[in-house]
Amino acid sequence: MITASMVKELRELTGAGMLDCKKALEEANGNIEEASTWLREKGIAKAAKKESRIAAEGLVSILTKGNKAVIVEVNSETDFVAKNDEFKDLINTILNLLIESNVSSVEEALALTTSDGTLSDTITNKIAKIGEKISFRRFELVTKSDNEVFGTYIHMGGKIGVLVVLEGSNEEVAKDVAMHAAAMRPKYLDIESVPTEDLDKEREIQKQVAINEGKPDNIAEKMVEGRIKKYYKEVCLTEQPFVKNDDMSVSEFVKSNGEIWSRRRNAKKRRKLCWRSCKTNKRIIGDYYLFSFILIWYNYFGDFMHFKSIIESYNKKIILYVDMDGVIADYEVGKPFDFINKRPLIERIEKLEIISNMPNVEMHILSLCKKDSEVYEKNAWLDKYAPYFKRENRVIISKESNVGSSKELKSNYLKNLKSDGVIIMIDDDNDILYTLMHEAKNVVIFQDSVLVD
Repeated sequence: MITASMVKELRELTGAGMLDCKKALEEANGNIEEASTWLREKGIAKAAKKESRIAAEGLVSILTKGNKAVIVEVNSETDFVAKNDEFKDLINTILNLLIESNVSSVEEALALTTSDGTLSDTITNKIAKIGEKISFRRFELVTKSDNEVFGTYIHMGGKIGVLVVLEGSNEEVAKDVAMHAAAMRPKYLDIESVPTEDLDKEREIQKQVAINEGKPDNIAEKMVEGRIKKYYKEVCLTEQPFVKNDDMSVSEFVKSNGEIWSRRRNAKKRRKLCWRSCKTNKRIIGDYYLFSFILIWYNYFGDFMHFKSIIESYNKKIILYVDMDGVIADYEVGKPFDFINKRPLIERIEKLEIISNMPNVEMHILSLCKKDSEVYEKNAWLDKYAPYFKRENRVIISKESNVGSSKELKSNYLKNLKSDGVIIMIDDDNDILYTLMHEAKNVVIFQDSVLVD
């Protein structure tokens, strides 16, 4: 006979629900150990069913111990679970396991031994207990030398995590730099870190802005240089006004506190500057210029969550238009059209699906193609990979049947829309976004970086 005390004992042992515990005991003929095993197996089955679900929330967390530090990101399906003590305990378990290890990949980390068997088993058991998909997404183990200090900062309850290793001995300075990085989101370490192609693009944009303001070419050229200096102050960590005292830059703040300003030229000494949810920053490598190491992590949906919160802040209907090429589908210049075989950018598609389920959002496609026949291919691709974009909400404009440049066609379509809601456009083309900003003033624009992880 299965008694209440047996159910209670099994529940305290496993954390499973009462009904599950009772069922497990019935299956195991009252044997607590066998019932526990049954629940674990049942949990594995449950976890497997959740694999296809989207873990869109979660936390970034950091642990330091001696000369080692580890930063991890673990995702959950909801923000409610991310705040759950069970979820936080799991993150602490992962942190403590990793800091005592020398693993270099998530796969290796999942094989680390725990009381449940492996870390993978521990996560599976948590999924069964919590009832949501949990994803151990990434981590980084960092080692410093004795003449360096860690600086850490967790922002927005774990949405943003920053780990800094600063040459010197002042931990408060390192922490302040970490806090600044979390608040100001620098793209690059310093001026020399800005990729040439990004700088050239910015010069083109600023020159065009000056020309559009009515300035002659020679004056526009001179204005560009001044605006580039402003651009550096926006995107380069060392040039940004320090968040606690905007009378000085970050580099001036560090130097004023007696920390080391040095450049080590040995290429083997290079480390990653930052990892952000922005495609332009995945290639950034810093080489111990002021900082030995600085790592900025935005939670899986870092920029995306900010974008989502903006949408949630509107009390109006949102009419959201999304470009296809380069935004939700892979795009390579010069390649044959063959759209039906284009690689879908799955994570972006999944993020947009989350947005599509918000009650005040109406999702649309606004995309271009060269020929009328290509409209069919784009629709077929959407049917396959992003069917939540309803057929009636897909605007695919063929240049064969419409006269004008890409930016003109999109701008003309959007600026003539009449709506009592908020019209938003997500695109990856800077020229189109710039045109929309100046001509389609009824449209709120976002670059595709809000969907990039």
